[in-house]
Amino acid sequence: MAAVETRNLFVNTELTLIGECRNATINLPQSLMSCDENQRMRLTLQTFSMRKNWYNINKYNSVFYVVGRSSTGAVVSKRFTITQGNYQSFSDRTYGFCANIIPFLEGFLKQPPFNIGTPNVTCTWNPISNKIQIKFDTTGAPANSLVDMKLVSFTIPAYTTVGTSLVKTIIGNDFLGSFQDNHEIMGGCNHINQDTNSFDELTPLYEVTKTGSAGNPSFQFDGLYNASLSSEENLYVRTDLNSTSYQTSGFDTDANLYPYVVNSQILAKIPIRNPEYTYVQSRTLEYDATFPGTYIGRQEGDFRYEKPYDIIEYTDNGNNMFSILLVAKKINTMRLFITDSYGRLIPEISLDQIHCNAMNFTTSLRVDVFEE
Repeated sequence: MAAVETRNLFVNTELTLIGECRNATINLPQSLMSCDENQRMRLTLQTFSMRKNWYNINKYNSVFYVVGRSSTGAVVSKRFTITQGNYQSFSDRTYGFCANIIPFLEGFLKQPPFNIGTPNVTCTWNPISNKIQIKFDTTGAPANSLVDMKLVSFTIPAYTTVGTSLVKTIIGNDFLGSFQDNHEIMGGCNHINQDTNSFDELTPLYEVTKTGSAGNPSFQFDGLYNASLSSEENLYVRTDLNSTSYQTSGFDTDANLYPYVVNSQILAKIPIRNPEYTYVQSRTLEYDATFPGTYIGRQEGDFRYEKPYDIIEYTDNGNNMFSILLVAKKINTMRLFITDSYGRLIPEISLDQIHCNAMNFTTSLRVDVFEE
């Protein structure tokens, strides 16, 4: 097949007639995407540019549940949400990830249904294994009301409230909490079955160790692998055009494993740069008199380099890396939208950010017409 015509479309979603800045539907002139019966069209992403203006810890990866069981088998639970933002450190005493979790989890456990008088929450990050460890007591809670505890992160495809199960009792109508990437942030395992009916069958986020008295035990939760301050590696540009592209089933929130390979709306997968910030601690050396020849570090301060912005960008290298062969001979409208790996629109910081069109992107598309 030989190329007989090329047309360019330059898009800026800062102003949209249909949809919004992350998800725009464009009415196309008749001559832009049309070809004769003996011809075919190919759509190629030539360039893409967008400011990285959403949080790494966001509504899609900040939720897990604390679940407890009494000596009589009664199960209680509550949703815990990590404060959203771009954390630069796990261990910084003021702005670190663990420093944020401790006070919120402390207050959270004092409230119903747990009613722990003195939780004594600790959260630490191991700089060698990069794993998180969380500890808390059940001191002050009614005796035998919390003899077992789990942290649980749900990633349930096609969650529905229809029917009854322990999982649905825990989640209720919290569709956002039912499909989370939180386990990637925390460095643990997620629970994926919405029909689970027992506490023992809930997949724990962390390994659990119980110590202390039988009536009011203490719990230690250890991460299973390295934690992360971001859970998304790529930005996905998608379109509603019928094409010859395919994907495995894991790229959508409502995906099932069968069939495993399905038609895809993905036009491009653009890597998100790493890291956004540089954070350096400064220490002076203080020798330990007890052990001659060794020293301990005394923290003096820190230096931060803060980037004013970050750009996600892509330029085709001439190999038409992100291109799709179109099935139709004439196309009047086209939807372009940007998502994470599960097909969810990129998470806004606030609704005002969408109303102000502050998550817009620009792109240039090329339409090639081939003749047989």
